[in-house]
Amino acid sequence: MVTENFIEKQSFRQWYLWVLLLAPVALFTYAFIQQDILGKPFGDTPANDISLALILLFTIIVNYLFYKATLTTIVNKDGIFYKWSYLNTSFNKLYWHEIEKLEVINYSFLGYGIRLSKKYGTVYNVWGKTGLLVKKKNKAKILIGTQKPVEFQQALDIFYQDKSAHAFQVHQ
Repeated sequence: MVTENFIEKQSFRQWYLWVLLLAPVALFTYAFIQQDILGKPFGDTPANDISLALILLFTIIVNYLFYKATLTTIVNKDGIFYKWSYLNTSFNKLYWHEIEKLEVINYSFLGYGIRLSKKYGTVYNVWGKTGLLVKKKNKAKILIGTQKPVEFQQALDIFYQDKSAHAFQVHQ
């Protein structure tokens, strides 16, 4: 049961995403070894050694950033706070008085990262199909994905005071 702060940290750990992300690293590592270490040109029109090394370095850096990327969500007495590591230096803030409606919902696949959706507004999603849909009084919508919908729901029940006109059930 949540009594102080609800804190959730989500990272990209889906095996299929890592297969896609690591494939270029494997390819360019092989090409680099083939061409720079063994001295055999890679492909019909091989890249120069510096270009190949830079491409390999770039793919490694992208993979490292994906590995370290984290969506952090906090719910407490003041509101809902969320941020992406590497993209935000401070938390995005949704204070309780700015919120018109809250719903923990299940949705179809929306992609990963930050997305724009006609139906859900700005979407922050690491993986899965469950999230908190926030409708602000200024009509903006924000969807924050969660892997802990029950705990998220409990935090909302504890911290959000104006529950009368708001949805708090997990919707299918």
